[in-house]
Amino acid sequence: MDPILLMVLTVAANALVTGIIVFIFQKRMESSIIRKNFEHQVKFSKFYNKSLEVIETLRQKMILFRTVVIESNIELSSILFMWEDR
Repeated sequence: MDPILLMVLTVAANALVTGIIVFIFQKRMESSIIRKNFEHQVKFSKFYNKSLEVIETLRQKMILFRTVVIESNIELSSILFMWEDR
């Protein structure tokens, strides 16, 4: 067999094998990234709902605190002053 033809066939075979390996690796990485992205979205949605619950609880407590302060005719500055003494 002609040495030049043998080199061309070897290069072509190497390119084909390398291309197949890279393609398989790329598909595995892509599926891994898609899976990680899905996991991140699920975690975010759970944490987002929890953070909304926490914010709503804090809002209710602030409203209750404000109502108590207004009903008891206590100035907010005196409450803050008492808090700073702690």
